[in-house]
Amino acid sequence: RARTLLFFRPNYFNVSEFTTERAGHSAQGSFELTTDPQRAIYRTLDFDGVSDLDPAECARVYSPAGTALVAPYQFAEPPTVHLTGRLEGPAMPGGPHARVHGVLASHGRFTFHNFPLDDLKFTADYTDGILDLRQIETGFAGGAATGKARLDGPPEARVLAFDAILN
Repeated sequence: RARTLLFFRPNYFNVSEFTTERAGHSAQGSFELTTDPQRAIYRTLDFDGVSDLDPAECARVYSPAGTALVAPYQFAEPPTVHLTGRLEGPAMPGGPHARVHGVLASHGRFTFHNFPLDDLKFTADYTDGILDLRQIETGFAGGAATGKARLDGPPEARVLAFDAILN
């Protein structure tokens, strides 16, 4: 089920409110999209939303690429995710840019490429290809781990730096 309050005109779409529900989970938020009238590509996308929908189900919206992106992650229960951000597309004078802030909290088992963790929480900031994870908290091997991580560099030569404490 979905409900929205939508305003649009040529090259401008404003969803000041949306709510969607599926299998006892939901998402709600807002977004504003502007497009370039000459090339029919996006200029800006501003968004703010909270969801506890299953990431694998949401990824299907983006066809095989979305499904492949979330495939390494498995959650016993869908996480709660709050995302806010601004994406600037190729139609912007300065070219593409991305700024996204997110908070994720999951309860129960979580795996990344079958590496098991429990009760994962973190705050993340993504800016033009650089991902900073702060305030990471998770359970591991009966203990607790805390830390931070940063993923940087071009896609073909990414560098991961992290600092963690395991108790």
